[in-house]
Amino acid sequence: MKKALLLGIIPIVCLTMMTGCIPGFYTVGTLYTSVKAPSEAVAYYGPTANQAAKVSKATATNILGIIATGDASLETAMKQGGITKIHHVDQEVTSILGLWSTYTIYVYGE
Repeated sequence: MKKALLLGIIPIVCLTMMTGCIPGFYTVGTLYTSVKAPSEAVAYYGPTANQAAKVSKATATNILGIIATGDASLETAMKQGGITKIHHVDQEVTSILGLWSTYTIYVYGE
């Protein structure tokens, strides 16, 4: 009985401990995560916009923690949306069981 209980608890504890590896986010779920938050660590020193007239996004995807693809850089998002001056930046993470996840950066500006 104790052995079966221990074998059931260990995987749950391990999964819960693995969810703390996403820096910059406020909350992460073990089974499912869908969080959108302001980006705090944007190293952009160009001209700033007075309004958020345009919005653009760039996304990177991770599959099984083995394959990661995409370009979620600030520069790519700016080029895709024709943005030259940034008003603010948001970021979004979606993850299902840690097996599939996406990271998206949203750039607002002119």
